[in-house]
Amino acid sequence: MKNDWREYLRKDPNGYYVAKIDKKYAYIVDDSFEKIDLGTHLLIRTKSRRKIMKILRKIGLI
Repeated sequence: MKNDWREYLRKDPNGYYVAKIDKKYAYIVDDSFEKIDLGTHLLIRTKSRRKIMKILRKIGLI
């Protein structure tokens, strides 16, 4: 069974959706995709819930 996206998705104080996924950090703001490997978590940050859901689906979390 696929995981519930709510486990991964949070809203930060500035209104960005933040998704935390293992191993790496990625910040997605508007159309730019910037990935920084800190060896901890993959963090996706965007104001578009539709965009973040699409990414979560693409990497197979939901």
